[in-house]
Parts: sequence; C-alpha cells; structure tokens
Amino acid sequence: MRELTLCSGALNLVRSHALNSLPNEAVGLLGGDENWIFATAVPLCNRRGAGEFFVDPYEQFLAERAIKEMGFSVLAVYHSHPYGGTEPSKEDLVFARVNQRLQIILAINFATQSDTEPVMDMSAYQVVRDKLRRYRIRLSCANSE
Repeated sequence: MRELTLCSGALNLVRSHALNSLPNEAVGLLGGDENWIFATAVPLCNRRGAGEFFVDPYEQFLAERAIKEMGFSVLAVYHSHPYGGTEPSKEDLVFARVNQRLQIILAINFATQSDTEPVMDMSAYQVVRDKLRRYRIRLSCANSE
C-alpha cells in the first residue's frame, strides 16, 4: 500500500475547515512535493449543501495557482463526511474517476449530541482504471511547513 505524509499544519487547516463547515461538507486542495509529503491545504467554498460538494471552477483555478506559487504541486482533493464514515460514496467514486487526483476523506462524528470534541478519521484513495487504490496516511511534522 502506497503511503503519503500529511504535515500537521495542513492537517490542522483541513480539520478546522471541516468543523467550521458543519453541517455541510468541506472541500479543498492539498499541495505537496514529489515525495508525497502534503505540506499545505487550501480550503475552498462548497457551493452545495450537506451531503455533496461543488466548487466554482475559477476559485479552484486560483487555489491551484496559489499552491504552485508556494512551490508545491496540487496532489489531492479533500472533503469531509460530516456525521459519516471514511468510505467513499457512489458520488465520490464518480468524481474520483473523472478527477484523477488522490482523494482524501475526513469523517467527523460526535460520540453523543452533547460532545464538543469530535472523533475524526481519514482515508485516502484514488480510482485508477476503475479500481479503487487505497493509501496509508502518515501524520508528521518533521519537515518545515
């Protein structure tokens, strides 16, 4: 199983974006280097409601340009599954077939309705030739972010 490294700064930004977007899905781009070290995240505005996401193409273009200007490549699309799991939905798989980038899902759940701290889990996958390829996510802050 291929491995990617998600740096703490990017992870914290993704988590914060996902929590601030509740009850809707959060969506954004992750940038990194050729060694699959994901060092930066750029949150995007979800133009849809709960259970799905859509990004304005021009906003996505600007985000991709910003990542490149930071010296990184756009490596993945992330989105959240509020109150759900890390398995890709049917819609996620259709999107992943069209958008060949790595996909990262952040699941956000609360053990009880009174909990203020969520339980979060992540998965990474890519659809290659109609087959689901999973990736291991390693969390690290060893590099400069």
